Amino acid sequence: MRRFHYSANTNATPAEIWGMWTDVENWNTWDAHIEYAHLAGPFQEGQLGRIKLVGLKEIDFYLSDVRDKKSFTINYVLPLKTRMESWHTLLEKNDLQEFTHGVRIEGPLSWVFVFAVVRKIQKNMSSVLENVKKKLEGSGYVPTEGKKEKNTPLPPVEDQVGVKYSK
Repeated sequence: MRRFHYSANTNATPAEIWGMWTDVENWNTWDAHIEYAHLAGPFQEGQLGRIKLVGLKEIDFYLSDVRDKKSFTINYVLPLKTRMESWHTLLEKNDLQEFTHGVRIEGPLSWVFVFAVVRKIQKNMSSVLENVKKKLEGSGYVPTEGKKEKNTPLPPVEDQVGVKYSK
């Protein structure tokens, strides 16, 4: 298993941070490595989505551990029982908000994904957090028009991988 996380502090409010995180269609406005992302419905536990990272194929995901203005986890659907999770947490510290983005990957082919994807994510995570902070502290987060792709129906996660993911 490989696991890493990065944190940053901001004077933005929890509502502003949560608004940025839950605005999935505009994730690419603060993370240059995302071409597009979308959800099949509301930002809630179990909701399916799809993301396209620069240079990679689309990846399906679902949300778990969604706690309003506190945290959520993105569970990526990868082949052969390989699991990748990206978690996001928010904690108040000394009148500031500490926000954390982290990644965990495990499974039989995790080494392939570490080489192909996770190393890039880890290398660029600090710049992503800096972008989030700058955007939040500009004048508060206001959703903008991001690059949008045609929304395609998402099949159930279990149908794609033959197993139901659990933490």
